[in-house]
Amino acid sequence: MADKTLTFAPGIIQIPPIKPLVVKRSPPTWMKSHERFMKGEMCEVIAATQENNKVIATRTVISHLLKALFFGKKVDLNRLVKEATAVDTIPDEKEWETLEQIYSNPHYSFDTKDIEIIQSIYAPARVEKDQRSPEETRMYQLWFTKVELFKLVKLGKIPFQFKGEESCEGDSNPSKKIKAAVADDTEDLSYLMEGIDDDDE
Repeated sequence: MADKTLTFAPGIIQIPPIKPLVVKRSPPTWMKSHERFMKGEMCEVIAATQENNKVIATRTVISHLLKALFFGKKVDLNRLVKEATAVDTIPDEKEWETLEQIYSNPHYSFDTKDIEIIQSIYAPARVEKDQRSPEETRMYQLWFTKVELFKLVKLGKIPFQFKGEESCEGDSNPSKKIKAAVADDTEDLSYLMEGIDDDDE
């Protein structure tokens, strides 16, 4: 049985901004990443060709694009998911179900800091960073992007499904099967994207 992939309705996705965008200086790095992505550049290329010959992590570019969605920008989420899956920054179906369970627990909410959510899921997140292996550190970092995407889908009520390759065949209208992600929180949740650092790595 083929692994199921997080899938959104075809086309460009745009949600009402969770927080109004105010640019007080030159365009931030996330906005530049978004502009390049929407012109067709791949995340890996954007990461490797920053201004002043700087290189950042691909997962940072993916976080930039999630931040763009947060501010009401248009994003091709299916294309983003395809590129992000290649670098393990998209939750698989089991991880998604784990996040569903965590956030359904009254002890947690969208007010909960991401690190607390990750520590409840991933044991190496509960130890000092110098006690983690390189692979554990990599997985720990990737969990932040997975949590970011999960919360945006919930807050933006973006329809989605997990679909295997075999389910695509003969499906004349796959969007009918896509289920809605329901957000229960309606307060100002602008703090959710504060952890995205333009200068990360």
